[in-house]
Amino acid sequence: MLSTQPLQRLPRTDDKKHNSHLALLTGPTIEIRVGTATSIHSPADLSVNWFLPKRLISHHSPFLATASYRDFKECRENLIELPDDKPTVFALFVEWLYYGDYTTEPLSASFRTRTDSVSIDAECWVLGDKLLCTDFKNHAMRRLYEQHTTKILARSISTHDVQFVCDNNAKASKLRELYVDLTATNFGRQDRVHGTVEEWDKLLLNQSDLRRLLLQSLRLEAAERNFFSVCPSTNQKLKHRRATLANHLKTNCSR
Repeated sequence: MLSTQPLQRLPRTDDKKHNSHLALLTGPTIEIRVGTATSIHSPADLSVNWFLPKRLISHHSPFLATASYRDFKECRENLIELPDDKPTVFALFVEWLYYGDYTTEPLSASFRTRTDSVSIDAECWVLGDKLLCTDFKNHAMRRLYEQHTTKILARSISTHDVQFVCDNNAKASKLRELYVDLTATNFGRQDRVHGTVEEWDKLLLNQSDLRRLLLQSLRLEAAERNFFSVCPSTNQKLKHRRATLANHLKTNCSR
């Protein structure tokens, strides 16, 4: 749900950067039509039309830059159609384009433990991946990381979350890596990972990497079940964590 609170303006700490951003708001616009005339999700996801500066969207998204300036149908008709994307998620992308941040309703304790909804930040990451917008992906990733690793009222993970991420990402994606690692780390905690045995069994049938990591985690003490150490949006690799785990298991099995 989009927040009804007024947007907070970013502090003007760099006039050169501020003027550069203003320059992106000048020039011709292009229409972007998001969603369809009918929606299976909710009335809020019905088609919405945006008229956005070409310079602004092209600066952040190579995908939209190609559609805006190359000799394609979208450029000739000055219309980009995104029928498979949710208007509510794209609206957060637009907010981020203008303000460098996006706002959502604060998560209540009950909402943080709901199992029937997918994190909108995960949806933002998937949209950013489609639009080839790395900065937007990193912004969404940082929000996810903070929500799931905070020591107070951390957001729980459900089979709906993991299924959405697996369905919409390649195995090597950072978002998928985050959810796989979070699930394996917290699988024994019912306050952090939700879902019935039947639901997880069905999901794991087609997710061999997650299944393998969960089995490995069962052989570790609870304090050792930490499969990530930094936010995946950084350039640091997390492979050493799993390599250390593999060596640990290999050593124990050979005894």
